[in-house]
Amino acid sequence: MYHQPILKNRRTLLERAEKFISDIYFTDCNLRGRLFGDTHPLESISVFLSEKRIPYSEAVQKNFKPCAVGDAFGPTWWTCWFKVVLKIPEAWRGKEVHLRWESDGEGMVWRDEQPVQGLTKEGEKTSYVLTDCLEDSEPHGITLYVELACNGLFGAGQGSMIAAPDPNRKFTLQKAELVIFNQDVRELLTDFEMLVDIVKLLGEGEQRGFQALFTANEMVNLCDPANPSSFAAARSLAQKFFGQKNGDSQHVVHAMGHCHIDSAWLWPYEETIRKCARSWVTVIRLMEKNPEFVFTCSQAQQFQWVKNWYPSLFSEIKQFVQKGQFIPVGGTWVEMDGNLPSGESMVRQFLHGQKFFKDEFGHYCKEHNTFFWEGIDGTQVLTHFPPGNSYEMKGKVEDLVNTVKNNKDKGRANHSAVLFGFGDGGGGPTQLMLDRLQRIRNTDGLPKLLLLNQFHDVIPGSCIEMVVEDALQYYDGRWDYYNGEWSFESHYRPNRETISEGCLGNQFALFDDVPLYWDAWDVMDYHLQTRKPVIEVIEPAKVVRSGSLQGSVSFSLRISGKSTIRQEILLDACCPYIKFNTQVDWEESHKFLKVEFPVQVRSPNATYEIQFGHLQRPTHRNTSWDWARFEVWGHKWADLSEHGFGVALLNDSKYGYSIHGNIMTLSLLRAPKAPDANADMGSQNFTYALMPHTGPFQDASVIQHAYNLNFPLHVFHRVISEPWSAFSVNSPAVILETVKQAESSKKALLIRLYESHGSCVTTTLSTSLSVKEAWQ
Repeated sequence: MYHQPILKNRRTLLERAEKFISDIYFTDCNLRGRLFGDTHPLESISVFLSEKRIPYSEAVQKNFKPCAVGDAFGPTWWTCWFKVVLKIPEAWRGKEVHLRWESDGEGMVWRDEQPVQGLTKEGEKTSYVLTDCLEDSEPHGITLYVELACNGLFGAGQGSMIAAPDPNRKFTLQKAELVIFNQDVRELLTDFEMLVDIVKLLGEGEQRGFQALFTANEMVNLCDPANPSSFAAARSLAQKFFGQKNGDSQHVVHAMGHCHIDSAWLWPYEETIRKCARSWVTVIRLMEKNPEFVFTCSQAQQFQWVKNWYPSLFSEIKQFVQKGQFIPVGGTWVEMDGNLPSGESMVRQFLHGQKFFKDEFGHYCKEHNTFFWEGIDGTQVLTHFPPGNSYEMKGKVEDLVNTVKNNKDKGRANHSAVLFGFGDGGGGPTQLMLDRLQRIRNTDGLPKLLLLNQFHDVIPGSCIEMVVEDALQYYDGRWDYYNGEWSFESHYRPNRETISEGCLGNQFALFDDVPLYWDAWDVMDYHLQTRKPVIEVIEPAKVVRSGSLQGSVSFSLRISGKSTIRQEILLDACCPYIKFNTQVDWEESHKFLKVEFPVQVRSPNATYEIQFGHLQRPTHRNTSWDWARFEVWGHKWADLSEHGFGVALLNDSKYGYSIHGNIMTLSLLRAPKAPDANADMGSQNFTYALMPHTGPFQDASVIQHAYNLNFPLHVFHRVISEPWSAFSVNSPAVILETVKQAESSKKALLIRLYESHGSCVTTTLSTSLSVKEAWQ
């Protein structure tokens, strides 16, 4: 009698299981090759090509022309509308039937005048379920429309993902057919995949890893891919393994579906609207099949877009919000950049975002919250960063193992969050991800699983050129500024030089700026080794103004053969700072322009303005943390002070500083080439100022002077009998930041103030307006 040998070679058994489910090796005889059954051609495919993104009702009225698989369409950012006529064979009764559609563009299936599913090859969504089990009563002849965007999940970068888009790229229809989908094969493939991952990730030192290996090997022995009747025995072994439960002490992972969609990045705003629809309608279909599936989604702006452009989809979303499956989070209008927007801008983000969520869904957003983040005023917010260090996990064993491994609060916190789904360019979760998580939700050896234009790539400029153009149009059409002037008493009376002896102030310097990959995002520390001072004079200094109220000189310098600087340096009577009005004709590539002031001040820390306050950063590089701050973000001013004397560096539009030792540096211009090949190119105008002062920066009115530089006095030709001010405060520490109409009433004003010195003060708000009521 033949006795089956007991094999113990871990490497060969593991590779045997891998090859059994491989989509590359042995697909003629392995399980993966049986995922799809018979195929059937479509009755017809025809196409209409549009330069603009048009609604469904308009598209279906157009003249469609015949096309075929293999045809290419474009160029980039155009839209192809396909009319798909199909007839399911009668012989497929009782089968699950899919429309299999593969293209390098992003697609949306429309059925009965409604969007029903997204199709994106990069997001592993390449088929639309026509029927789970074909019955005689179901329609066999169906007409669908597929809206195909001529861009990929991450735009259309030329040569790499983050490169500038290729405007002439073509997108190919690679596959369009009817196919039988074998759900029993999918279930068994998922069992094998999870077992193989457990073997790999638990390693040779874990008993459960070996149990998973021998379970997978025995399943291969039992499973004949050509004989579906053998699948049940193999699945029974997998269910026995996954059914072995965890103890109560195991770490608990809360898995939530997520679909991070950049409101604009490597694609324009208009394409984001369709990305939201493609992603969210697919999520709705998953919720219909998986009632335990919970999906989190932020950004009120995107909800507003879907409400305007896809009202029926928005109604479905509202239903699942009420069920507790589709959960709005975040509370802001967009996922804004955290550095550049002002304090008032961040307030407005939450104000309008939360108002939208309250009005549309009946409640404000709450965060899924393991540390306390503390603001500059001592306010604390309970915060949770998913230890898996990703917002687009795929529901794999690796994601759960890394979540536990990277948890820094072991012993204190026994819960973590996992966000799964394709992100950045949309896409979101898939049924396969949900199936993976279902297998291991409480399996022994793994953590317990519970299923549950200030946008950050626009305002910093890390987006494609089309988005910059869109953003400028938004600002030109929607924003109006009121400019005022602060009054103050100058405290500048020092009897000392500001610039260090033997050094030059206002020294321009050019650096090489070639990061490792993320061109418009990253500044690497090694760029500091490439400093070249800008010293070639085109026009020497000459006096421009020599009046009793204002004096100035101008000059111009050559940065390179392509770029120049022209600058006017101004001194105003009764003004404590020197102003540098600057024009740069900038045509560089991967260069970084800065201006330096070596000052006669020594201090271990410098102070930088942030939203509604300021913070300090070290001026030395003693530790790795200090070294990582070679570039520091700040708003209108930075200050370096010692006892009795200091120097402030003010500016009207820059956000990068570096203060190392006694050298104060302002970052002026970069020249990345991806994702926008023309970022910052052309004529650039900006102003910065140097303000020496006695005493601390608070007493020297540095904050008020920085406001003056950013909001200069405007002259109106009117006769005013006496000075007039709508509002004033009697404490120099208090900034009256905002006067705006109240959201709740057109007859009320909202006044926002903040304490700017880092202290506690009492102030009086005065107004020359007639006031009926006041609230605090």
